[in-house]
Amino acid sequence: MEKEAFDIIFSLEQHHWWFIARRCIILRLMQKFLQNNMTVAELGVGCGSNIQEFSKYYNIIGIDSSEDSIKYCGLKGIKIKKAILPSTGELPHNHFDCILLLDVLEHIENDQLAIENISKLLKEDGFLFVTVPAYQWLFNNYDKFSCHFRRYTAKQLHHILINSGFRKIIISYYNFFLFPFAVILRLCKKFLNQTDKKELDMPSTFVNKLFQMIFQMERFILPYISLPFGLSIIAIYKKSNVHVSFLSKK
Repeated sequence: MEKEAFDIIFSLEQHHWWFIARRCIILRLMQKFLQNNMTVAELGVGCGSNIQEFSKYYNIIGIDSSEDSIKYCGLKGIKIKKAILPSTGELPHNHFDCILLLDVLEHIENDQLAIENISKLLKEDGFLFVTVPAYQWLFNNYDKFSCHFRRYTAKQLHHILINSGFRKIIISYYNFFLFPFAVILRLCKKFLNQTDKKELDMPSTFVNKLFQMIFQMERFILPYISLPFGLSIIAIYKKSNVHVSFLSKK
């Protein structure tokens, strides 16, 4: 990711509606499936706000390859281990109860290999939480600015996870309620070929609170219902004892 993108994330990660609501949704799902004080790793930590929040409940470490990420986390007193996906370097195998991969997979060219290597770090029956942007037809200049290789469908993400020896717990689109508004806005910008590096600009206080409230409502839905569309996809899968890649071919 470009340094400018990290600068934007650092300025917004604690206050922007999208980051706050995503943290709220992820934490709600973690508390449903994980016991307190379990060992958790976040791969691709951004500027560290997730770790700050989730460390209240779990033994969490951050792992990232970016010097900018390590620098910004250091400003918050967060120490980060360095590893470059799809390789997992010298990270311990069969060690973590849960791994968080939150809007990271789209930055990795060989996403299948990355998931296979991440699987090695999890204990048997360990959880993998993944979020990714949805729908390649929404790929725009902001994706390019953020160094995304792709966007996904739920089916594509499911096949990658199943082929890496995981079994499904939850997979759903999310950021569902704001989807129509966002699609119209993005398609207009794409048609006009606008390079919008400020897609995550801080809106007015009223709009920020409104969007946060709307997006956060999904935390009450996602544990029970898979939403049919949305701007992003969220998946919770468990490491399986048996490699089940053949299932995706049926």
